[in-house]
Parts: sequence; C-alpha cells; structure tokens
Amino acid sequence: MAPPKKWTPSPAVEKLPLAVRKELRDDWESVKGDHEAKISELLGKPYVLAFNANEVYPYADSSSSKEYPGRVFVGYVEGLIAAIQWYLDEFEEDGKIHFNDAVSKGEITLVVDEKGSDGPVCSADIKDGVFRIIFRYDCLGYNQQSTKDYIVAAVDSVPREGFPVEVKNSIRSYYDPEIDEVRQQIADILALPDVVLDANFTGVYEAMLAGKPSSRSWKSEIGKVALANFKEGLLNSLEKQGFKGDDMLQEGLAEVLTSKTFKLSVVPKLEKGSVNETFVRDGVCYLQTTPDNWWYNVPNMGDGLVNLL
Repeated sequence: MAPPKKWTPSPAVEKLPLAVRKELRDDWESVKGDHEAKISELLGKPYVLAFNANEVYPYADSSSSKEYPGRVFVGYVEGLIAAIQWYLDEFEEDGKIHFNDAVSKGEITLVVDEKGSDGPVCSADIKDGVFRIIFRYDCLGYNQQSTKDYIVAAVDSVPREGFPVEVKNSIRSYYDPEIDEVRQQIADILALPDVVLDANFTGVYEAMLAGKPSSRSWKSEIGKVALANFKEGLLNSLEKQGFKGDDMLQEGLAEVLTSKTFKLSVVPKLEKGSVNETFVRDGVCYLQTTPDNWWYNVPNMGDGLVNLL
C-alpha cells in the first residue's frame, strides 16, 4: 500500500477575482483600521493586521469563504480580540507586558498550518515577534474563537527571564493572599513565632519544567498546590501528630529545625517515600515530592515528622 501523500502548501493567487477584491475592500479593508485600533487600545501599543488575502484565498473551499473572505478575516480578528480581552482580564498588567514583549513586531497575521491535516482546526503561535492565527488548510473560517485556547501557550513559548505569566498569576491569586495566615497558624502550633514557609518557587518551577509532568495545568496551579502543601498538608500533619501544646515535641523540633524553615522541594526521584517524603537536612525541613506527584496526597505532606526528632 502506498504511503499517504504528504500535504504541501498551495501557491499564492497572483490576482484575485474582481468580486473577491470588491468584497475584501467592502468587508475587510473598510473595518481593518477599527480592529487595529481596538487591539492597540487593549494592549497599549500599536498593532497592525497583516493578512495576505492572496496567500489565504487558495484554501477557501466553502461558498462562504470563497465569496466572503473579508468576513472570514473579520471573524478571526473578532476571535482574537475576545481572546486578548480574556487574557488581560485573567493576567492583568503582567499579561499585557508579556504579550507585548513576545509580539515584539506588533504584527498579527493569518497563516495556514504547516502541519497539514495533523494540525488543529484553528490555533495560534508567536514566531519571530509576530502573532500568528493559524488555520488548517481544509478548515478556513472554522472555530475562529479557538485562539483563546492557545494564547497563553503562545506567549509563554517566547523565552524571557523570570516566571511565565500564568505562574506569576497563580502565585499572586492563590498563594499570596493566604500564606501569611497559614504561617501564623503553624507558628502557633509549634510555638515558633518566626517560622519560615519557603515555597521555593524558582526551584520547584525549574524541577517541574525539567521533569515534564503529565499534568498540563501545573503552571496555572503552582500557587494553589504550594499553598495546599502547607495548609492542607503540613498544618494538618502537625495537628495530627500532636505538636500543639506539647512542649516536648515543640522543643524537639526546635532542636533539629535550626533554620526554622519548612521548604518545598521537587526532585526526579524520592529517597524513601513513594509519593512524597519529609526529612530534615542542615536545619531545614524539606517537604518533597516528584513532578508527577505534585498534586497527589497533599494531606500527607509532613507525616512522620515526629519520628525525625
């Protein structure tokens, strides 16, 4: 049996039919400036829409896309504007900075997916400073709202210093608002007023990135899980093990926990535990797990601490 024929891009049309050129003038060119202004206003810097009708039109295989390519273009832009609005609502000023830095050329284009039939119906990426709305060759005009599903990954795919925007947002939204109260509760249980809870976000992020966990949402959940390890894990474990009001246990812990620090850690392989483990080293109590177990058995984090004293 012969192997399937490899998909190849269609050449651009040298000259579009007159009726198509008129429709593009009436339904696209007449409103393109308004859409550019809207996107520029949302993002706080100038953006241009660089859609090449001659390159896109060969993929018009339905009556609507053949007769009304300008309306198809508008549909993609409206989908993008909705995606940008959602993105900014979700990630606020950080999101705007990350997006503008990633789309350094301030240009948005519409291109066919080079993966052929293996590509999704509609997606997006950022290449060489240009935001690209991507359509599958046989699906021009379909699923135009799907840009939202790819905008975060597109922005985060562009290298930059520091955390991706969804990691920053997760820490700001889930971890920061509650961690002080959790720290105070643990301090009260241990009679250790200056106890330190070290989420070790940089180390955890780098370990998770290297470990390639099966969960696709770990970046957006990193703040939530870090908080849970202290709040649902360590805090409850200390209560279960009877540290509250027990001078002997409190003194025993203080003797080994010379740094007064509990620190989260992610490693490729645990030393003793199967899902997570707790141990003291150099005066620090480590609450440790692996990339694939990052969200598992959180309530057990800190178990067995009393046996280390």
